[in-house]
Amino acid sequence: MWRYFFKRRLQRHPGGEPISLTEIEQASSVLFAVFARYGDSVIAFKAIAEFVARYPGKKYILITSPQAVPYAEAIIRTPIRLVGINKRRHLLRLWRLIRLLKKENIDLGFNPWSH
Repeated sequence: MWRYFFKRRLQRHPGGEPISLTEIEQASSVLFAVFARYGDSVIAFKAIAEFVARYPGKKYILITSPQAVPYAEAIIRTPIRLVGINKRRHLLRLWRLIRLLKKENIDLGFNPWSH
């Protein structure tokens, strides 16, 4: 499924090379997906908060588990669209999320295979 959303990036970088600094600076929207345990999620949220502070003016979406949402809200204090979803139990929410991602036309994505 993630390949569908990031097909532009995969066409430019079929070998999975790291994202360059110019790509980050040129991107208008960034997607973060964090489906990890609590400790790893907290570390990821701190890194995301620093990333957002370093690159303001972009649209950010963070997808995480419902249990991690309060931690994300407490750690990331900058404007970011936060989506908490249990990808195995809520098919309607997953469908809404897919529609949102199609509409937003995400430029960059980080950590999509963390689950």
